[in-house]
Amino acid sequence: MGNEKLTFLEENLHLVSSCVKEVGFVSSVLNRLLLVSLCLLAGCAYNLAIDGTTSTEPDASVLDPRRLPFPKGTTLPDVPKGPRDVAEACTTSDGQRVCVLEGTYTGTQYLTANTTWLLKGLVHVGEDRNLVEDPETPNQPGVLVIEPGATVQGDYQTQGALVIHRSSQIYALGTKERPIVFTSSRLPSQRKPGDWGGLFVSGQARISDCGSGTPTCQSVSPRGFYGGTNNDDNSGVLQYVRVEFAGRPPTDVSRDNGLVLQGVGRGTQLSHVHIHQSLQAGLTLLGGTASWKYVVVTGAKTSHLHWRFGWRGAGQFLIIEAEPGTNAMGIDGQNNPGLPNESPRSQPTLSNVTVLGPSDASNSRWGVALRYGTGANLANMVVQGWQDACVTLGQSETFAHAWNNDALSGSLTLSHSVLSCGAVTQEPELFDGESVPFSVKQFVETLNPGNRLDVPQLQTVGARWVPKPNANVLSGARFVGPHEASFFQRVSFVGAVGSEDWTASWVRR
Repeated sequence: MGNEKLTFLEENLHLVSSCVKEVGFVSSVLNRLLLVSLCLLAGCAYNLAIDGTTSTEPDASVLDPRRLPFPKGTTLPDVPKGPRDVAEACTTSDGQRVCVLEGTYTGTQYLTANTTWLLKGLVHVGEDRNLVEDPETPNQPGVLVIEPGATVQGDYQTQGALVIHRSSQIYALGTKERPIVFTSSRLPSQRKPGDWGGLFVSGQARISDCGSGTPTCQSVSPRGFYGGTNNDDNSGVLQYVRVEFAGRPPTDVSRDNGLVLQGVGRGTQLSHVHIHQSLQAGLTLLGGTASWKYVVVTGAKTSHLHWRFGWRGAGQFLIIEAEPGTNAMGIDGQNNPGLPNESPRSQPTLSNVTVLGPSDASNSRWGVALRYGTGANLANMVVQGWQDACVTLGQSETFAHAWNNDALSGSLTLSHSVLSCGAVTQEPELFDGESVPFSVKQFVETLNPGNRLDVPQLQTVGARWVPKPNANVLSGARFVGPHEASFFQRVSFVGAVGSEDWTASWVRR
């Protein structure tokens, strides 16, 4: 380390002194400086709040950008000097160092920003055992620490993908100025959706997709086991991260997505994440209790936000934008397509969401589709430009769960939102003999309070999610019922963005 860098770190020790003192593994000067470097490079962006609490609702301070990232009780892994077991797989071309990652990594790995990291085939962080078939063999955990500004590429030829297994963690600590980018190995001019598999994070929180004889509620996807009994499970941190051009299916019968959180617990921290141009869904949550803020999903080909199997987390400040010419959905919320009343039931709570259909008003589907028995509490949304409808509900089980005698039960709500589409609502297709206690039109227009059937006054070019000056969406937000939880920041505006565009500089346009 040069004298200038050392002096810079020493001069800024006071900025992170509490961070350093509260992390138990810092015992040497070298490790101390490495931690300070990581903290400074990450911008000390927000409080990770990895404290093992069992609170039933997220803490609003978790994603507060004014807080240091390492509070009391945090136990981050020791940060090594460099990557393990990959140096022999590195090449240098035109001054660019490229290192191949393949197979399984346990222990702690550190990916630096001065190298392009290439995922060949399925790359596993940690080893996860099927505890039903092999209960005596413990999991072998791994930890992946990624430096701000690093680039990780999925190999096009081998369908590269990154899997963070249960009991393992990823710390992708980007900053606004130096986001971490997961992208395709192809040349920038040749990249397209489905070039590589995507990023999968597996946790040990409860899911509803449980087979018989699996006491820890395990399930298996094309990318390994997920689920368990620990809703406070911690799979690490994603902050200022972009995931681009993913979603390549490994077989004809399975589908990958951009970012998949499967059975991920509320101890995991996600903030400022952009999923761009996925061949399938953009952000998928399969059960669990993961919560997030400041998420952007653009150009997905099937749905932009998709949940099922009992996701019960929270989210605030979400932008969805469909690209022209695609038959995509905005939000596709489900409980369990095969067992729509399965428990735990999907019950996310979302606020300040902007769901934009294609700018050319092409053959798009629904802005918000709530189906297969899901619950959800949605508020302070802008839904605009979807050809089929802004909102639809599907399957009689969804309606039955949402109704109690002669009123909404409170388990499925959409309030204080602004909606403008080809049609505001679309009624479900029902089997012969089926009936529902209310219509989708009633759900939007009369049963839920505060909804406005009005054209949201947003920009028409560039960042279309930004309101015009004095726009009708800059006021009208309400935080009542489930949205009174401390997780939610009280803002006046409806939709994901107010007068200040928080996507500037780090979101791909």
